[in-house]
Amino acid sequence: MALDRISPIGHARTDYGFAMVAHLVAAAFSGRGSCPDIETFLPFAKAEEQDPGPPKSRSEAKRLAAELIGWAKGLGATVTPKR
Repeated sequence: MALDRISPIGHARTDYGFAMVAHLVAAAFSGRGSCPDIETFLPFAKAEEQDPGPPKSRSEAKRLAAELIGWAKGLGATVTPKR
């Protein structure tokens, strides 16, 4: 994973390449100083920013666990909660 941040391989590299092209086009057609940053065109950069991290309280953890169990059951899984 650390290597992917230094030198992306696969889809991340393709996304970065297309982001550079989109940034170049945006820079060509925008006024001086109004060009958006390249991060605007990187979908995976936004996903990392929106990660809420671990639950902050026990009640939030229980709510998230119940939601996850609901999704699993909805997909047909048999869930036996640990007691």
